[in-house]
Amino acid sequence: MFLGSQRKGVLVLIAVILVAGLVFHLYDKFSPPPGGIIVKAEKDHLKDSEKISSPSTIYVQVYGAIKNPGVYKVKKGTRLFEVVNMAGGPSPEADIRSVNLAKVVEDGEKIFIPKIGEVLGSSSTRDEGAQGKASKLVNVNKATVEELERLPGIGKTMAKRIVEYREKNGPFKEPSDLLKVKGIGEKKLEKIRSMITF
Repeated sequence: MFLGSQRKGVLVLIAVILVAGLVFHLYDKFSPPPGGIIVKAEKDHLKDSEKISSPSTIYVQVYGAIKNPGVYKVKKGTRLFEVVNMAGGPSPEADIRSVNLAKVVEDGEKIFIPKIGEVLGSSSTRDEGAQGKASKLVNVNKATVEELERLPGIGKTMAKRIVEYREKNGPFKEPSDLLKVKGIGEKKLEKIRSMITF
């Protein structure tokens, strides 16, 4: 009986020592160093600074045979097919086979989605052989009245309005901006959409 009580006492003593050791270890691990500076928090702060200096989002413009052309904010490393989906998908007449949907888009890139049978293109989505064709596009922010008149449905009066509008309000950023010019509606815009650039 005495031996049993003695063994029980030894076990209780060992348990107390183990618990005390664990408490001391945890206190030593989580207590801040002298001066109250927590090194881990300082490291986390540095990581946040690095994230700020290296943005994870970029801006890409997609236009042409697309349902909702415009500028889209996407994550770095996004593929073209993802941008196309964000823009509502290609329009029924889009020649989606002529573009590389698997390519990774870049910040500030302007991507043109052509229509089936369209001869005009964009160097950002076609190979070097199409770059010459892309030069035939009319830059509505730089073109003269005479150059704008070459666009279907754009006469001298309308061309002057386009020039006057951009001089007063600044450059056009996307096709839909042309709707702000008096006399240009959705139908007229569709006729020239694939023939203009910015």
